[in-house]
Amino acid sequence: MVAPVLDDLKGNTTYQRYFPQGTYVNLADLTDILNLDYGQMVNLTVRDKVNAYLIEGALVPHQNNDQMRIGNTATLLQAPIDLVVNRDNVGHAK
Repeated sequence: MVAPVLDDLKGNTTYQRYFPQGTYVNLADLTDILNLDYGQMVNLTVRDKVNAYLIEGALVPHQNNDQMRIGNTATLLQAPIDLVVNRDNVGHAK
């Protein structure tokens, strides 16, 4: 789930987005975890990167290019690809 800043925050460093029930991990900071018993508005902090969250039971390929200078596709293909997994309550992800 992507939670971008859509409005002019007028100097504020937080904003709100709706999240359905579930457990989410922020892909930019894997220690930022939301545990929601029901759907609700959540206060989020503005970051250098767009806030993107992975719901429980999901996985996504991830390529950390922060330390690399990507000049072309050949260079990109040499960068390692990881899987970020947010397992559900029984340890599964799809």
